[in-house]
Amino acid sequence: MELNLKTFIPSLDAYHMPYVSEFASFDLPSYFYSLVRQIPVNKVSTYMDLAIALGDTIAARAVGKMLSENPEPDITECFRIIHSDGSVGNYTHPLGTEEKIRRLVACGIKVEDEHVMDFEKLRFTEFKTEFPLKRIAAEQSRMSKEFVSEYPGSDSFGAVDVSYYGNDAVAAFVWREGNEIMARFARSHVTFPYIPTYLSYREGEIMKRAIGNFDGTVLVDGHGIYHPRFCGLACYIGITAGIPTIGVGKSKLKGNISGKYIMIGDRKVAMIHKGRFLSPGNRIDLLDIEKIVGHDDTVLKLTDEAHKAATHFKNTAIKKE
Repeated sequence: MELNLKTFIPSLDAYHMPYVSEFASFDLPSYFYSLVRQIPVNKVSTYMDLAIALGDTIAARAVGKMLSENPEPDITECFRIIHSDGSVGNYTHPLGTEEKIRRLVACGIKVEDEHVMDFEKLRFTEFKTEFPLKRIAAEQSRMSKEFVSEYPGSDSFGAVDVSYYGNDAVAAFVWREGNEIMARFARSHVTFPYIPTYLSYREGEIMKRAIGNFDGTVLVDGHGIYHPRFCGLACYIGITAGIPTIGVGKSKLKGNISGKYIMIGDRKVAMIHKGRFLSPGNRIDLLDIEKIVGHDDTVLKLTDEAHKAATHFKNTAIKKE
């Protein structure tokens, strides 16, 4: 089937939003840099301390990523962030660790063998913070209660995926019209870093822009209720846009395998189908998903087409630049 490309950037009124996220456009990096600036001149802190200040230790890797992208290193002094064992670690600078040590010593901090001396005495952890990730996790838990399992039925199916180049994202949405695969895209600069279980706040809004006012069931490259808080990316899209969504995940999260199903506690949250983890996002249940993929094998293949389209749009954007 030939890929028919259409550029489409809908208005914000193109989809119904029964649940509005408080954090849909939250600038986590800016909040993070404000935390780093709280560290006193003669103190240091750690990647994990900052992850805790953000509200979830799972963000420790994202802390390192945001530090490496610090736009104002002379104002937001990221050289003060070291490892939990006192070792200074890497530094995004042509001179690397050598420059990090030089800056620490210039602040009166003693360093020997690339380790901060008297580390625990110099360790700063008293951040003034609202723990944004903890608040986002609470929103996910609230949003999960808005999940509806009754499926309205649909003869139309589409799929959405995202591809990245740098901090720019291209979301591609594909669907069928007769024998053709149609596609449209949305493009945006993304600030929210990749943090496991918080993908909705990185990709959810740009995916909704690409989906637009599609009247059908959408397969999302990400999990649905198969999520620690029962609210993955497919749930976020389905619940905030009021549409039926199916999560198509590639990785196994928590939970126990029981036959072809994934259980979290006594709740059946996903099914394993051809190496993928399918879970309800909103306005659908597992039985409906089983019937759909069992009846028409081409529905799931739309996710592959969405991935191809996202890659195509990304490469096209790169060439234009």
